[in-house]
Amino acid sequence: MNIIIKQSRNFIFFLLFFSSYTSLFSMVFITHGMGTSGIDFYHNSTYTHLIKKTALQQNLNCSTIPWLNPNDPHKEYAGLLLQERIQGAALIAQEIISAKIKNPSAPIVLIGHGFGCNVMSCASCLLNPENQDLAESALYDLVDSIKWLLENNATKGLSVKKILSTLSTIWNISQLIISAIEHAPCINANLINFIKQHISLEYTQEIKKAWQINHTFIQNLMAKNKCPHAALISMLYTIGSRWSSCPILQPDMHTINHHIHFYSEKDKMLIPTGTTKTQTHPRRAHIATYFDPTKTYAPTHQEFCGNTIMAPWILKIPETLRKHRIGNFEHFAWGCNARITFFEHNEPIYQKE
Repeated sequence: MNIIIKQSRNFIFFLLFFSSYTSLFSMVFITHGMGTSGIDFYHNSTYTHLIKKTALQQNLNCSTIPWLNPNDPHKEYAGLLLQERIQGAALIAQEIISAKIKNPSAPIVLIGHGFGCNVMSCASCLLNPENQDLAESALYDLVDSIKWLLENNATKGLSVKKILSTLSTIWNISQLIISAIEHAPCINANLINFIKQHISLEYTQEIKKAWQINHTFIQNLMAKNKCPHAALISMLYTIGSRWSSCPILQPDMHTINHHIHFYSEKDKMLIPTGTTKTQTHPRRAHIATYFDPTKTYAPTHQEFCGNTIMAPWILKIPETLRKHRIGNFEHFAWGCNARITFFEHNEPIYQKE
């Protein structure tokens, strides 16, 4: 697999919008989520056109680029594997660097949806030169330690033997399960790979390799063009995504100036209960999102990502609404949890929690 692939600029789009406090233009980069169907949706949907309309009202320009190949044979499961998201993040990082080369003073804003949030966050990590060993997380270190123990038999003690015996049994069972799944004709091949990735030590090596190759490539590109990484991204909006414990999928607040994380309590597919309010940062805001009217009030994932009620307001949060004292946004604060209710015919309402 070619880890770095420059793809056509058709589906993730840049929006140029005029800042409320500066004469500089900002580059706004929006991604789709997992699966190839999302590429076309975020290119042609009413949701996207509403964002473009808001941008044009503020003298902004728009363009699009995908982080997945539209012809990926895995279709709805394209982007499921971590190395696919790393590769997609490298594409986004290249576009960020390209934008900075063309206009070094222009702020950059990112908007991610679903798994696209992971990709945006990963791109922010690729842009930081200090992250070359980021894939060497505690999880990977633990897996490598287990692998070393199994292969070298270098430990002593009954308890360790029991642990190794249990791990070997689990491994044998998992291999049988995978074999059965692989022979089921209705199972998507990428889903099988996803299952393997969670139990196969070999796949962790692929992830490390993907990270090392892409991080080296991006850092060489930044060095060649003398592109600084500090606060390179002015704002990251993440919409409808689970907070990942994997460090290469977490927003890097050295390269990101501010981060707003929109989540829904009813988005059970992506957000485990309680995980959204534990990751605090003085330049981040976790926003519980509600829509009125919707069937559930707190939206499901399908009601959340691509919602036309929310679309016209995203780029106005928080600065434009705070400046004009709209919807209680004059009380907006970084570093705390809050909620926003979006209405079909009225401005959104902000409330601290």
